[in-house]
Amino acid sequence: NDRDFILFYSATVDGATTLTNTNVPYRIEGNVVLNVTSPLTLDEGVELVFEENAGLGVYDNGTLNAIGSASSPIIFRGAEDLNGYWRGIHTETSSSDNVLDQVEIKNAGSTYVYCCNAPAGLFIKSGTMTVKNSEISKNDGCGIVVRSSATLTESNNSFANNTDGNVCN
Repeated sequence: NDRDFILFYSATVDGATTLTNTNVPYRIEGNVVLNVTSPLTLDEGVELVFEENAGLGVYDNGTLNAIGSASSPIIFRGAEDLNGYWRGIHTETSSSDNVLDQVEIKNAGSTYVYCCNAPAGLFIKSGTMTVKNSEISKNDGCGIVVRSSATLTESNNSFANNTDGNVCN
């Protein structure tokens, strides 16, 4: 094996899952959405690298709990350091257990994750999401989109180079 990553392709997380820091990134194959329908926890230092037009969708009974640290953040990024390289993260759940703390979301917004929503680094369609101490940058569309049926609690975040703004409704 001459490629240092763990590859996801055509995957669904349909049972409670924790991704641990393996010292190599997890990579989501191109034009594939990693569908999360159960709790997904990311340990500090986990890095998810998305190939072109790949994405992450959390819906039904899924939750996303990603709590990094200042010295070991959780990173969601494109395989190429380009605005709009991958789709982004979409949450559509009734849960209030979605937390992103000490994370980086960058290079997203190539298109919507699920049909017809605005491109963004993080698109919150429903449920509650807490985002704090995080960096949202280099995304086409908005850094974070929050629909009227969703609630965002955010604090101490930094935003840079998101083409349509930082937090949009």
